[in-house]
Amino acid sequence: MSYKVVRVGAPLSDELAASWPATRESLAPVRRVLRRWLRARGASDDELYDITVACQEACANAVEHAYRPAHERFDLEVRDDAGRIRVTVRDRGQWRAPRGANRGRGLVLMRALMETVDVRQQEEGTVIVMERTLRAAAAA
Repeated sequence: MSYKVVRVGAPLSDELAASWPATRESLAPVRRVLRRWLRARGASDDELYDITVACQEACANAVEHAYRPAHERFDLEVRDDAGRIRVTVRDRGQWRAPRGANRGRGLVLMRALMETVDVRQQEEGTVIVMERTLRAAAAA
């Protein structure tokens, strides 16, 4: 199995596709590269924040709920279709109950911040697809 890895400082194409280790340490670099990618597409500060937080929650779910402690990965794909941003987070694990109290707000946040959120739990893992249209594209 091969993985495509993104370097945080590398120029970004119209599509962002990368595989990340399913660890908490991956979450900060995911946020940085996503913010840079969204800025290049003209996202406002509010859109940067909302989309990044929603993506962060989906990635954190893959880290926390998909796997038992092991060397696993999750995939992140982000596409821009004429200003409609589609974020896809995919893991290959099986859903596990939250660890600890006061948990379980991730999907609520994702749904509040994005226009659409689709969660598909399958035998081969979970796929979360979220979409939101950037204001600049909606005004055009």
